Amino acid sequence: MSRSHILPFAVVVTLACTSSPPTASTLVPGAASVRLGDGRVDGRGATLSEGRVALGLSAFGRHGAMHPASVGAPARVGEDVEIARGSGVIEWWRSVAAGLEQGITLRERPAGAGALVLAMRVAGATRLERVSDDEVAILDEAGDPVARYAHV
Repeated sequence: MSRSHILPFAVVVTLACTSSPPTASTLVPGAASVRLGDGRVDGRGATLSEGRVALGLSAFGRHGAMHPASVGAPARVGEDVEIARGSGVIEWWRSVAAGLEQGITLRERPAGAGALVLAMRVAGATRLERVSDDEVAILDEAGDPVARYAHV
């Protein structure tokens, strides 16, 4: 009998935004993409909000020992789209009623001590605004919300 064990640990998610609008070159030029809900997923993440913002894992690890996320080919696995990001890390996307849900699965514990750090890149946004303890609004240059990152 196999059992899964969930170990408590701290996770730090960092979001870095650029005002450059998402384009084919923001993601993976010439790469396949998979339509999912109202977005598209390619080897670097998802394009959301009618193509106005792109979001994806850019690095992972621990403070002082970060690893860049590899660009992978998106693959449908059931209802999800998964991207292998290197070192046993899988970024996955799922269509839910509220939009697209992103998840990160680590097949093994990263070396080192301290909090796990997941760095995300956000293209097409000029700033991030904290809405609550577990929600950030992603704003365009007019200050209008184009997406939200919540329930981390």
